[in-house]
Amino acid sequence: MVSRQAAFQSISSASLANHTADSQSLLGSRTLRALRPVAAALCLLAFAPERTDAGSTDQVHFVRIPATKHQMNFGAPGSNPQAATFDIQVPQFDPALGTLTGVDVELWHNSQVLYRYESVNDNGHDHHVHLHGTSDRLTVTLPSTGRTLISSFGVLPSASPLAPAADGNLDFSDIALSHRMGMSQEPVSGRSVESDSLEAFTGEGSATLCITANSVFELDSRSMSFVYTAAITTGGALQVRYQYDLPQSE
Repeated sequence: MVSRQAAFQSISSASLANHTADSQSLLGSRTLRALRPVAAALCLLAFAPERTDAGSTDQVHFVRIPATKHQMNFGAPGSNPQAATFDIQVPQFDPALGTLTGVDVELWHNSQVLYRYESVNDNGHDHHVHLHGTSDRLTVTLPSTGRTLISSFGVLPSASPLAPAADGNLDFSDIALSHRMGMSQEPVSGRSVESDSLEAFTGEGSATLCITANSVFELDSRSMSFVYTAAITTGGALQVRYQYDLPQSE
């Protein structure tokens, strides 16, 4: 005969087991109901067509501008302008990559001038030669449209070097004075979004850019009579950045 305490323990254990099973069943049902929307979303994601949203990005080309040299022989005091023009090539933007929306151009500009001076008549005295106001401009244009993309202008520093007395021979073989000055401009930048510019930069070949170097020599002297030669070398670099939108594909 089973005692009343043993029977109570048996009934309590059975009730606890049934309660635990019911709780687990209820929890499982709730969990399943909660996971159904997630599973449905994952199924939709798994079978949805692949899609890439369009975005903006860029492409950069760096091109060195060849050095150009202006030479002036036996110049007179005052302004003496010099100019040179040549073309450079930049890779175009490939339209297969997307849609070109803008062209950013950055220009580095540097110049160096060398004066060679000889006095004709200075009464046998050393004297100062006044060099001032020598300027240099570098301009980048788009030949297909005539549009100026960017331009950099700078003035080389003034100087008053001391020249020795004339030796009586005007031959530049024993030049009395050689003086060199340099200039490195801070880079300048510009942006083109005009349709004609974007069209000129779009393609599978090269875009032609026109480079113009304009220099003006200035020289003054306390000497009554002198001759000099001057040479200025202009160069730099150009960075072209293509801003474009990526194509949207499905």
